[in-house]
Amino acid sequence: MQGLWGKITEQTKAYADITHAIDNGSFPISLHGLSEEALFQLFARYADECQVVLVFSQDHQARAARTMIQSFVTGIVHYFPARPTYFYDIEAFSHENMNQRLRTLHHLQRGSKGIYVTCTEAMMNPMLPKKQYGELRLVVGQMIEPQKVIESLVKLGYRRETMIEGPGQFSARGGIIDCFPSDAEDPLRLEFFDIEIDSIRSFDLGTQRSFENSQEALIPAAVEFILTQDQRQRVAVGIEKDLAETTKKEKHGAERTKRVEKFEKVIHQIESDLPLPSAALCYPYLEESESLLNWLQADAVLVLEEPDRILEAGRDQQHQFHHRLEELHLAGETLSRHAEALLPFEQLPLENRRLITSTRLLKNSRFFAPKALVQVRTKANPVFHRKFELLAQETKRLLARDGTVVFFTGSTERALALKQYLEEARIPVLSDFQTQPGFVTISKESLNQGFEYIDEKIFLFGEAEVYGGSKRKRRKREKEKSRRIETFMDLKVGDYVVHEEFGIGQYQGIEQKVILGIKRDYLIVQYRGTDRLYVPVDQMQILQKFIGGDAGSPRLNKMGSDDWKRTKQTARKAIEIMARELLEHYAKRESVKGYAFSDDNEWQRQFEDLFPYEETQDQLQCIEEIKSDMQKPSPMDRLLCGDVGYGKTEVALRAAFKAVLDGKQVAILVPTTILAQQHYNTFLSRFQEFPVKVEMLSRFRTAKQQQSIFRDVKAGNIDVIVGTHRILSKNLQYKDLGLLIVDEEQRFGVRHKEAMKMMKASVDVLTLSATPIPRTLHMSMIGVRDLSVIDEPPEERLPVQTFVVEYQEELVRDAIRRELEREGQVYFVFNRVKGIRSMQGKLQKLIPEARIAVAHGQMGERELEAVMVAFLDGEIDVLISTTIIETGMDIPNVNTMIIFDADRLGLSQLYQLRGRIGRSNRLAFAYFTFQKNKVLSEVAEKRLKAIREFTEFGAGFKIAMRDLEIRGAGNLLGAEQHGHMASIGYDLYVKYLEQAVSLYTGSLELGSEESESKLELQVDAYIPDEYIQDAEQKIRMYKRIATIESTADYSEILDELIDRFGEPPAALINLMRIAKVRAGAKHAGFSTISHTKKGVVMNFAKALSFTPELGKMLMDHYARMVDFDLSTEFPKIFLLKRDCTAEEALLLMEEAVGMICEFFKN
Repeated sequence: MQGLWGKITEQTKAYADITHAIDNGSFPISLHGLSEEALFQLFARYADECQVVLVFSQDHQARAARTMIQSFVTGIVHYFPARPTYFYDIEAFSHENMNQRLRTLHHLQRGSKGIYVTCTEAMMNPMLPKKQYGELRLVVGQMIEPQKVIESLVKLGYRRETMIEGPGQFSARGGIIDCFPSDAEDPLRLEFFDIEIDSIRSFDLGTQRSFENSQEALIPAAVEFILTQDQRQRVAVGIEKDLAETTKKEKHGAERTKRVEKFEKVIHQIESDLPLPSAALCYPYLEESESLLNWLQADAVLVLEEPDRILEAGRDQQHQFHHRLEELHLAGETLSRHAEALLPFEQLPLENRRLITSTRLLKNSRFFAPKALVQVRTKANPVFHRKFELLAQETKRLLARDGTVVFFTGSTERALALKQYLEEARIPVLSDFQTQPGFVTISKESLNQGFEYIDEKIFLFGEAEVYGGSKRKRRKREKEKSRRIETFMDLKVGDYVVHEEFGIGQYQGIEQKVILGIKRDYLIVQYRGTDRLYVPVDQMQILQKFIGGDAGSPRLNKMGSDDWKRTKQTARKAIEIMARELLEHYAKRESVKGYAFSDDNEWQRQFEDLFPYEETQDQLQCIEEIKSDMQKPSPMDRLLCGDVGYGKTEVALRAAFKAVLDGKQVAILVPTTILAQQHYNTFLSRFQEFPVKVEMLSRFRTAKQQQSIFRDVKAGNIDVIVGTHRILSKNLQYKDLGLLIVDEEQRFGVRHKEAMKMMKASVDVLTLSATPIPRTLHMSMIGVRDLSVIDEPPEERLPVQTFVVEYQEELVRDAIRRELEREGQVYFVFNRVKGIRSMQGKLQKLIPEARIAVAHGQMGERELEAVMVAFLDGEIDVLISTTIIETGMDIPNVNTMIIFDADRLGLSQLYQLRGRIGRSNRLAFAYFTFQKNKVLSEVAEKRLKAIREFTEFGAGFKIAMRDLEIRGAGNLLGAEQHGHMASIGYDLYVKYLEQAVSLYTGSLELGSEESESKLELQVDAYIPDEYIQDAEQKIRMYKRIATIESTADYSEILDELIDRFGEPPAALINLMRIAKVRAGAKHAGFSTISHTKKGVVMNFAKALSFTPELGKMLMDHYARMVDFDLSTEFPKIFLLKRDCTAEEALLLMEEAVGMICEFFKN
């Protein structure tokens, strides 16, 4: 776990004194004078020997400590967050917080040594005994019935699904069980041979494919709160008694009625083996409740960071908890004994623990009487921020004092560069891992903030002092969420579909039919009236799911009507016009002489090195594309797309800096004054180390200030100007504008877009869009529009704790007060302008002390702006708003969001709204509320179900992203084209766009596109229900099979089927073989291939497809078995075999099509 820092720590008096006190058992030990980094390094040194538990007063301090320690140790730093104490009936909640607690508990249960970080509130959470948490151990070769494994998983709290999407779930089909252990990075696949475990494999959640074999699996509990039958009974009895005691003295009224109804329902849940309600409702009735302390090993070292603050935080928690409890009790939500749902910090059994308290200053603790006192002198180092001459001077001064100087650089490149610089300055440098007084050591290890051990004269310099910051490493994340959505074909019954010939219909499900003794599955599509279309599953590629954006449900077409033909023709013509115009614009821009920017220099590299995060691959790719465009002599016109927080601003900053280095000016155009202010602050902060002058032009500047800015821009005294449409003003004259950056272009009006077009004529332009676009649209526009896309999710932020819950005033008051208590702010989303003022009145009555304001799109621009600025400045506590906050502002202090009637909003809206919070180091909370007794429409009910699934397991993430991407496509293409997309569906639109682009770029001749080939063969070809039971999974697999284009595709899908479902039956193998033959036939140019009693007939679609060389090749191979008919317009090939069976015909087709494809390829 330790590196050079560990070796240095061992040389210090602090380490010797602490080790001596620990060995003597002189607890509690009082430690003074260590800086935070020094403290972490000192105790990380003991992590290989025992459990070291660092306790902080606040949760965000514990998380920050984990990040800091993780930067210099190689092992895992275990983080144990607090469990929120709730007494509400929560429909669904996000599991990230629970899974993090579980991961840490599993390590504690196994007695794992290492570093653990936690906070006061987590110490106060009651917990079940350690011995109660079992785990399931499975080994390859073990004899156990699959049903027994399923029962064990259910007991451990795992939830059964048709296909798993996150930790805590399992699925079972035939002899295969998939399970996602709550402490694992990847899910597991258990394959059985009868009752023997044949294999245990890890698999990828996105592709569902296995990638690694294991010999055993340890599957821990999936939930923290699991009760035995005896405990359930005792809790039910305890609640029943407490309910009787609590209500005995109460008068009859609404609160008493509510209390009785609520807890009678809770008792029923517990006694009926239903999922348990909130843990806080049950813990007070369990005698065996414990705290985190009971889970630690006897020799664990417990370090309290600033103990007086911890004690104070404990008292604050207790006070706030009891205050909330009083209000909930009056509202009928709790019982008398629920005051025991949080353990008082002073009552935790700390006296027999190996306890160490740490304070910066020497002071008497109000909490402990220490048996040993250890004082260490450390202090902060000077900061150089890349001023290497000053660094060299200071280093020489320290070495002259016989000091030991160590630089932690964080990378090999930085280490080599610094070594070279210091050696040129004649400073003696030792190799990594050696230290000696009077010498410098340069390490490639990470250390954010350095410090000085005063007595030892050891000077440790971290990346913050030398470079101005350290690169924060990206942690491994779930693969599923980082995968691009390749297809939109996830069909459910009731979805709308598009058939290119017949138009828009509604999918009704799969039906199996036997025709002429042959069994096949058919997709049923309902059209207007009584028209129905039966599509064989092996031809399902002719159907596409209808995706038209936000236009609502489309109108069904009548089969064979002219309406659909007219709609298609109109859309196709408009698409061709757009493609031609884009291509003309592209070609014209290529011919215009612009400015070719210089290659990157040392300043550019220094600027990029100051970025505090490790760049994603997508960011690096986009930066490379933009720089390449800027270095060409023709002007750049590039669109950069990516979701909120995916790092677009950093890409724009680097482009801006590149322009400024060449003496060019940069203009950044944004749609609102607030965004101008935010961008201005960002650019100012990022450029602060360099001589770059940044200014802002918006209504926040007085008339006098604006005139001064106009003069400075004209004189060239301003390098970067950020502003609203005012920077398009004719009065603003640039000395030498080189780059225009436009944020959210679709939000500007026609007049401003015209002004932009004039500006764009000769300068480089980078347009940013916060709405992602579909990959297929991106690909189809290559050659007519320069697009860069950031797909990779951002550096992992703290997950937002999300709850789906009935709207209750008590909950709202509780949630808002919790946020205000930590000096934060709240978004309250109320998506109806009518009634928004009434809601403001209700909330004001509920929380009189809160400063509450309203924001919606019908307010005047200046009035709305004033509200938003006041909110940004912290003058408003709660902002009641419509969904206008969905995009735009980034306010780190807003970390609670309550959405009223969440069932009225789509998943993509909820996804974007939730993205507005959790943008700081604080844990954020989102409450998706609904009206419990309201009669929900079928659509709202489905939406609420989707919200629950989305909240619990991230299910529906793809749907949310798909809706967002379609919206992004509309923004990119404009209103008219978006209308055509909505009329014919996204997939058909993209197909026509690809054809139009190919036509105008010369890569496709008119009428040359390949048409589908038809196979006439009477064999069973379908997926039996016994093999894949779930209809949606079956549809997905049919879709996968329909994409087979080659033998490699065939083999890959066959491997996937065997991996996920076991050995495929003959009917499914037939289906795949037919798909492979059809794809080959299409590429080879056949219109139909038919099975007859005499063999196989292959019809070409074009006269030119057949050549004498092809005929010779076939005759050489088949001899008398082959014949040709060249007398008709379209040639035919006959493969002759008397009394040819369907199986023989399929073999002939596979062989012949494969040979002909290979012939044309060569």
